[in-house]
Amino acid sequence: ISRGVAKCHPPMLQLSNLPTKETIMGLDMYLNVRKNISRIKSWNYEGGRTISPEFEKAAEATGISKWEEPESIYGLEIQAVAAYWRKQNAIHNWFVKNVQEGDDDCREYYVGQSILEELVDICDKVIADPSKAEDLLPTQDGFFFGNTDYDEWYHEGIRYTSKRLKELLSLMSDDESVYFMYSSSW
Repeated sequence: ISRGVAKCHPPMLQLSNLPTKETIMGLDMYLNVRKNISRIKSWNYEGGRTISPEFEKAAEATGISKWEEPESIYGLEIQAVAAYWRKQNAIHNWFVKNVQEGDDDCREYYVGQSILEELVDICDKVIADPSKAEDLLPTQDGFFFGNTDYDEWYHEGIRYTSKRLKELLSLMSDDESVYFMYSSSW
């Protein structure tokens, strides 16, 4: 997975702590966690197959199991917003430079575990020595991106990023069907 096309608006999943249409325009950033669930758990040579219980639960929860031909669905992808930032332009700038190859284009980008670990390390260095903020995680100006001061708002965003990514990384497993995607909109 390298790039996926996204629209320049928030993902479909709306939780109560996420912005709504009434929110003032600005830079919104999302780290989504996704999991692919295969319909088939195992095959045997006699033509039999075992349906994944995880798939059955997800199909029931989404209503797919009630479709006229549910057996035509061979997999599901579940997505949730794992981290959300509002006008944290330094974090966005870091993702643009280190994940998006410099393209700030409202697309969705795959983010590997080592990339998240690198960002945590940089955030922790800024937390330990705030005088390094401008060099390690510089702010970025932009239309609706918020202020570019290295003030309490900036440092609150850095602390949140470190804490949240550490939580997410501690929950990571070797399951390759679980992965992260970063996107932004303004």
